[in-house]
Amino acid sequence: EGGITPTIPADARVVRVFSSDSAFAALLNDGSLVCWGNQNNGGECNRNPAVKDKVKSGVRFVAATAFAMVAVKEDGTAAVWGDKHFGADITAVRDDLSGIISIESGYRQFAALCSGGRVVQWSGCDPTWSEASCKAHNAGVVVMSGAIQISVAMVGGAALLASGEVVSWYSSPPSSDKDRLGPGSGIVEIF
Repeated sequence: EGGITPTIPADARVVRVFSSDSAFAALLNDGSLVCWGNQNNGGECNRNPAVKDKVKSGVRFVAATAFAMVAVKEDGTAAVWGDKHFGADITAVRDDLSGIISIESGYRQFAALCSGGRVVQWSGCDPTWSEASCKAHNAGVVVMSGAIQISVAMVGGAALLASGEVVSWYSSPPSSDKDRLGPGSGIVEIF
């Protein structure tokens, strides 16, 4: 349903392919992106007026939730498209999404590791939830600073800090010591 067939220029080479649940994005050797599949779930990047010019060049990598995608550009900015209920709405974090180094994704959420070790998290919200629940869930937060690596699960995430501490969260900022593994624990990488 809603499928889009890709058009890849004859002189282009596919460097990497990314996918959501029902759409694909091919990163080409010239830094452009070609998307196809379900147009409501990430397959429409080349036809979406808000995104198509942003993915014509300078794309470094793509991350995807179940039904949304985000392209990180060489200048550290992001272009997001797909289903707003799965993270395609960055309204709450637009001003915080700069200097992006990497992005991780879960079922409905994205988290970006940005310059200075900032971690910015945003997500979609189930359409059956109340407006208040959606607002609280998708407030978009700067989770912390000092991170050197992030990992995202289905509805939460974790960050390895430069101090060696690991901080985890569940769709909102960490709120107590139980969300932390102290420095000196020997952790060098998280998955």
